Amino acid sequence: MKRTMKSVLIILLAVAMLTGCARLLEGDIESITPHEVVPYERPPTEQISVADHYEFRATMLDLIMQHVTETQILYHNYDGEDVQAAVRRVCDEIMYEHPIGAYAVANIAVNATRVVAYFEVDIEIEFKRTHEQIASIVNVSTQRYMVTQLLSSISEYKEEAVIRTSMQLSEEEITELVKEIYYQNPRRIVMLPFVAVDIFPEVVEILPDEVEDPREEDENYPDEDEDHPDEDEDHPEDDEGFPDAVGGFPNVGVDRIYEIKFGYMEGPSMLQVYSENLALYVRQNAERAVGDTDAEILLSLVENLMASTAFDEGTARTISIHGAQNFAATAFGALVRGQAVGEGFAMAFKALCDELRFDCRVVLGYIDGRVHAWNIIFLDGYYYHIDVAMAVVNGLETAFLKTDADFEEMYTWDRENTVRCEGSLTLEDIIGPADPDDDDDYDDDDDDYDDDDHDNGHNEEED
Repeated sequence: MKRTMKSVLIILLAVAMLTGCARLLEGDIESITPHEVVPYERPPTEQISVADHYEFRATMLDLIMQHVTETQILYHNYDGEDVQAAVRRVCDEIMYEHPIGAYAVANIAVNATRVVAYFEVDIEIEFKRTHEQIASIVNVSTQRYMVTQLLSSISEYKEEAVIRTSMQLSEEEITELVKEIYYQNPRRIVMLPFVAVDIFPEVVEILPDEVEDPREEDENYPDEDEDHPDEDEDHPEDDEGFPDAVGGFPNVGVDRIYEIKFGYMEGPSMLQVYSENLALYVRQNAERAVGDTDAEILLSLVENLMASTAFDEGTARTISIHGAQNFAATAFGALVRGQAVGEGFAMAFKALCDELRFDCRVVLGYIDGRVHAWNIIFLDGYYYHIDVAMAVVNGLETAFLKTDADFEEMYTWDRENTVRCEGSLTLEDIIGPADPDDDDDYDDDDDDYDDDDHDNGHNEEED
């Protein structure tokens, strides 16, 4: 009996314990911990902080280069200055006097709001150039590098080149430089482009007495003498190392951006095809030149060019300027199409001479008052005139290895800026005297000269 009672009690106790555990599991558990005060921390932000308007200016230029349209800048250490006027002044300077701003920016909206110990400056930038255009700006420090950049752009038939430089060049000087590059590189450039140049910031000539400081009429501009008396001493140069502009805003360099646009009568892809064909014809024609001496090789070049190219008299009468976009005035017209005016012959002959490493130049001038071009060649220590076009029209003896004295009656050119041609070598020295009993211009034994070629469309009567 006692054992039965113990068993019942044990079973009841076990049931009670299980029931209690279930209730504990089903019930809520509450834990209380002491409150801890967490110190305030500013949330992370992408805002940029600057200490003065010099840092603000550098930051703005970085934003422009990255083509950022809007952001916020935290302006600290303003020393009681009118921050709104100061940042507005910097933005105006960038837009109107800094080359990057003048080239790339249409407008900058700026608003400064004070927040206890600093200002929040909201920036909105309106661009007039794409990010790709801004990134394409090339910094140039020497004229040699300028020539390299222009040659690359012209020979690849690009629509524009954007160059930043401290060299003070005018639109006319840039245009003349492009022309010079073209006439020096007839193997690489098919056609002289039309050139249009925009300069940023715009160059305006102002007499010293006419210079006005825009800050004098704007009450919002801070007084520079009072707030920043040592500004020029502390910041003698801007962030890129250019000296301050005289009479303008501080820290404005003398460098400019030149946006040079090129125009052609043909598209870039077609001009590239022409360029490849021209290079091929130059190599093939240069390989045909024969001779034991430099003089004989030059004579062979001239004779081959005379035999393969006709003088375009009709076009010669209508062209009124050098460098006209007419294939007859190009090396391509002479070598590939087989028809040219004086300038085309001159460009073709220089291309052939360049291929064979002869010192040859193109001379732009006039013959009997008509626009014309020919070559000057350096041979055995002297310079000589060679006019292949007139050799086709009037005969080789009238235009090969000629001196200034030989040309001065019919030809006009810039003699002051052109080397003197005073050599004594003549065509007769190379091929020997002509046979007086022979009606032909040259000796019958001269295998290099083909009478049939001379008679087929290249004498004066037929042209």
